[in-house]
Amino acid sequence: LNLVINQRGELLRAFSGDVERAFMTAAELSRKISFSYVKEKANILVVSPGGYPQDSNLFRALNSLIYCAEILKRKGHLILVAECSEGYGNEVFIDWFKNFRDAKSLEKAIKKKYTYGAHQAYYLAKILEKAEVTLVSTLPDYYTNNLLGIKTAKAVNYALNAVLNEVKTKANVLVVPFGNFTLLNPEQ
Repeated sequence: LNLVINQRGELLRAFSGDVERAFMTAAELSRKISFSYVKEKANILVVSPGGYPQDSNLFRALNSLIYCAEILKRKGHLILVAECSEGYGNEVFIDWFKNFRDAKSLEKAIKKKYTYGAHQAYYLAKILEKAEVTLVSTLPDYYTNNLLGIKTAKAVNYALNAVLNEVKTKANVLVVPFGNFTLLNPEQ
């Protein structure tokens, strides 16, 4: 049984029967609902996972960056708006990020011995190689700045103003309110 839900968790359609056919039909509907194509890559991307429970912790909220990062220009700016009231959400993620700060070493270690949570450390490291990330959250600044290398802001407008002042040129800004349910790709 394959279920397709929307960002509010409401059931849109259910598919059953032949395993492959049911999956492929559900996947096609999900693609139509979730995929968005963007004509021009953004200099600044403001992303929210979609509210609670999607932003309950950083581990979960990072999915929205992973899903949307393809449409960000190199050396762009990502602003992640996620409350993270439950903290990081996965200690393995934090431990792996502490021990392997760059994507290459994380990839090597994951290939040797994967542990659930390590993948998010890898994806965050890849994103930080491409972009500057600012987190608007309740997480303490000390942990996000020092441990993860992510800037923080207390409100979205502060984060956006800081990035716009840093960019100092005309910027293409894209806002994604349901990042954990949206897959952004450059237009083909």
